[in-house]
Amino acid sequence: PTRGTYGDMFGGVNALFSGLAFVGIVYTFLLQRRDLNNSKEDFKIHQFENNLNSLINSHLKIVEQLSYKANNSEIIKGREVFKVVFESKKQMGKICFEEEDNLGHYFRNIYRILKIISRESFKGNELEIKKRRYLYSNLLRSILSSYELKAILYWCIQDEEKIFVEYINKYSFLKHISNDLKDVSLHPNLKKTAFYPNKNWEN
Repeated sequence: PTRGTYGDMFGGVNALFSGLAFVGIVYTFLLQRRDLNNSKEDFKIHQFENNLNSLINSHLKIVEQLSYKANNSEIIKGREVFKVVFESKKQMGKICFEEEDNLGHYFRNIYRILKIISRESFKGNELEIKKRRYLYSNLLRSILSSYELKAILYWCIQDEEKIFVEYINKYSFLKHISNDLKDVSLHPNLKKTAFYPNKNWEN
């Protein structure tokens, strides 16, 4: 009888250890799955950032290839085009971009990059996702000159379909433009968010 009691006791202990071992296996499996999901998300983000970097580099090449014939027949190239075009239109009293300014491709490419950022799906809650997209739009904005921002502002004003304007409003793309141009009443297509970002996104 005594041996039977000992046997029952060890049987219970074995069952306990077996149960703990099973729990350990399940826990390990869950950790591995979480790590795998995190690795997939990290890879996805890394891939997206590489793609975004390539898009921004391509955009810089578009800027380098810009050319404009000034009133004195001088050929202006690169980033200087924005300053010359903007100032010449300002002197004429009306800032409105035309196809002959050769800037249409530039504006369309800005729109395309912002569209890609906006449509990329990221992991996290709604605020985290919006903040991540905003930070990526900051990367694009950081390479733009003050005259490029002015050109984008006036392109938005004449954007009748408001497709381009949507992303400018959404990502506060004009937050670094000069204060004298931040009067929303002067720009019917633009919202206050185009100039003043959500404070939660910057924290």
